Amino acid sequence: MLIALIVIMLLVLLTAFALWRVVVTQHAVETEVVAGNAAAVGASAGSSSARAASKRSTASTKSDVTKSDVTKSEVSKSGVTTSEVTGLEVARSETLPTFADVGGMESVKEQLRTALLLLLDSSGLAAQYEIDWNGVLLHGAPGVGKTLLARACAGEMKINFVYVSTADVVSKWIGAGPGKVDGAFAFARKHTPCILFFDEFDSIAANRGDEHHVEYRRVTNQLLASLEEYRDERGLVVMAATNAYGELDPAVIRPGRFDRHIEITLPDLEARRAIFAVHLGSRPLADDVDLDELALRTEGWSGARIETACDDVAITCAAEATRISRLVPIAQARLIAAIEA
Repeated sequence: MLIALIVIMLLVLLTAFALWRVVVTQHAVETEVVAGNAAAVGASAGSSSARAASKRSTASTKSDVTKSDVTKSEVSKSGVTTSEVTGLEVARSETLPTFADVGGMESVKEQLRTALLLLLDSSGLAAQYEIDWNGVLLHGAPGVGKTLLARACAGEMKINFVYVSTADVVSKWIGAGPGKVDGAFAFARKHTPCILFFDEFDSIAANRGDEHHVEYRRVTNQLLASLEEYRDERGLVVMAATNAYGELDPAVIRPGRFDRHIEITLPDLEARRAIFAVHLGSRPLADDVDLDELALRTEGWSGARIETACDDVAITCAAEATRISRLVPIAQARLIAAIEA
């Protein structure tokens, strides 16, 4: 009986010791994991801080950046170079439309051609005549072709094109917007000769006297600073487009920043005919297509609306051609039906 009791006590002691070892080992493992995670977080934070410091350093020394640095943070594909830092793209001139791809608006094209030749002047004539300005602002109703014209300017002049939208410079993170604006100018300067184009400009350069979030005012302030800083950059042409001309901050569009304000109106009869010619010219057409009649029927239409009508008819004909396995020309009746729809 005594022996049995001693054996039971020994078993209890051994079991307790084994459990104690398990608990101690588990605690040691957990402590090591926590310490490792903390170290990883610290390293990540340190790396993030280093990257942020590097970006700040790059921004503060952008005057030392040369075109040889482009390949370090940019990826080129199919005529477009994308910045891995800003996400912006630069389109090369051979991928862009020219004035020949823009129907009508001959007077506007001539104004733009004259302005760009002076802004990009390499002969010194602009300096001799003391012409010192930069900035071209296109304004007009939606769909009149402001963005197309800006792209065509770059294609016509055989220079690069950087497109900037509201989403590219206005951030949900407080304080990020101004850096994005300055980054857009620095990115464009790497690729001069170049047009830096701001679309939806009223969202980027809204009147600071209106009720706007403080971040928008900071973005506008940085835009003013960048326009001044890069004003003398030969080969960097700043263009912008807006549907809400009256909502722009007066300080942004005053002479000395945006010197040329060009209104893009709805196309007249001749321009509408030219727009139809551009959008139908390379498509299979029936013999009865009458561009003059189409232009007469679309008074008050924008170029974008005309393009959409042509595209809709082309899609319908292509779908029918797929079903019957033969080409279906675009006929006048189909175009008129699309206009009257």
